[in-house]
Amino acid sequence: MCLGHATVPPSCASVLFDNEGHGFTKKANEIRAYKAILDFLDRYLKRKLNNKR
Repeated sequence: MCLGHATVPPSCASVLFDNEGHGFTKKANEIRAYKAILDFLDRYLKRKLNNKR
């Protein structure tokens, strides 16, 4: 997941699964991917929102 916008931090991560195509068929992969998304949002979006208060 990498967003090309000026307010997004320069670092981003990709989560790829060799045994998946577009979307998820394996529940373990889906859980891992959504956990990575939540971690990213917690790290960057939550911090930005807390700084505005």
